[in-house]
Amino acid sequence: MKIRVTALCLCAFAFIGLSTGAGAADGATTAELDIQLTVKQGCDLSFDNSQNIFSFAPVSFLSQVQELQGSFSIVCNAALFSGKAITVKLNSGSVNSADTPMNRALYKDGDLQHRLLFQVYKETSAAGNVWGDNSDGATPYTVSLDSTGAAQNKPFIIQLLQQKLDEFSPGTYSNTLTVTVDYGDITGSE
Repeated sequence: MKIRVTALCLCAFAFIGLSTGAGAADGATTAELDIQLTVKQGCDLSFDNSQNIFSFAPVSFLSQVQELQGSFSIVCNAALFSGKAITVKLNSGSVNSADTPMNRALYKDGDLQHRLLFQVYKETSAAGNVWGDNSDGATPYTVSLDSTGAAQNKPFIIQLLQQKLDEFSPGTYSNTLTVTVDYGDITGSE
């Protein structure tokens, strides 16, 4: 399973301009160095798997539920987000628009006829813990941010549900899910 990350990032850009100075001492040249940094409102989201690809080991049959564990880390501009809560949403996937967070599937080469059911849970694989986007009973992560700007680490579990694999065509099944950081009504000066 692939996870594509979509988030507004905390971005920094440095602009450097050099100019030669007039009136420098004999045998010397002077230059001015202008440095500028723009801090934008936002957060940086990353996964413990730097490629954002989570893969199950190949199987011939599935006699029990298979699980992968992962985590994400979110760091936000402390001056703007201190004491605020943000939500981190996960959609149902990009292959089949009819899927919902409670009904996710991996598809073989995008073919809707060849699907394996899976789920993504927040912290534990309990039924009420499905990570989603507030639709279909699946809820997003709510992350409370403190004044330190320290990274908030949140675990998740990807679970391939038990099903009879002998009914499926051999091949690679995948889907791409989108993670969205929702800042809500966060305002601040630039």
